Amino acid sequence: MPTPSVPGRALAVALLALLMAARASATGVGLRWDACVADGGQINRSFACNSNVGALFLVSSFRLDQALTAVYRADVSLELASASPVLPEWWNLTGCRSDSRTVTNELVTTVCAPFGGNTGLSGIFIGEHGPNTERIEMGSDGNPGTYIAGLEFMVTALRLTVLHSVGVGSCGGCGIPVCIVVRSVSISMRPYPGATPVVVVLTQPLNGTDSNFVTWQGGGSPDVGGAVGCPAATAAHRSVWGALKALYR
Repeated sequence: MPTPSVPGRALAVALLALLMAARASATGVGLRWDACVADGGQINRSFACNSNVGALFLVSSFRLDQALTAVYRADVSLELASASPVLPEWWNLTGCRSDSRTVTNELVTTVCAPFGGNTGLSGIFIGEHGPNTERIEMGSDGNPGTYIAGLEFMVTALRLTVLHSVGVGSCGGCGIPVCIVVRSVSISMRPYPGATPVVVVLTQPLNGTDSNFVTWQGGGSPDVGGAVGCPAATAAHRSVWGALKALYR
């Protein structure tokens, strides 16, 4: 790791401030169709699967109850579970519909604030918690600085076109209900250039109830390891506010 360019005492103070802020902060995460929670995004989307034209947006967000400083990045982990024994081909974003997904931060917000700049998809993993599941990892580089409390920030959006829904070359299972949950939003802070990031992880719904999941075609009752329903289909994760971890990037 590069040698810190700040005196040891100042560095200790900076790190302590970050740790105290992260431990004191809480609230949680949001996921909605086409807009963030505060901007009226929808919890369910239904589609007749009769067209190959158009796009949907899965919008992830977070809100803090105390400002965090030196923030430079946020990463989102989504998990999808279908109400079928195996993942429908329509939702196979590494196979049949690998040409149907991109990540964007270009949605216009009203109440929500955009988190930052460059976005990217860091991985898609099928079958991690059963043959009907899919994990999607994506992130966004923020505008470095302090992120205030009480404001919902839109991290990024997964843009899904409806290509291959009907006709020749279509991918089966568009009509099968699906539940999609935010496993976590990880917020990275760096006290000085080259430092190991301090990461705080949010897992709870920012509205205290249902803001952390959405449904497709009503959601149905996915079964994952004996947990049935939506959002229970995704393995439960305890809130890890205050459980900080240092990561090398």
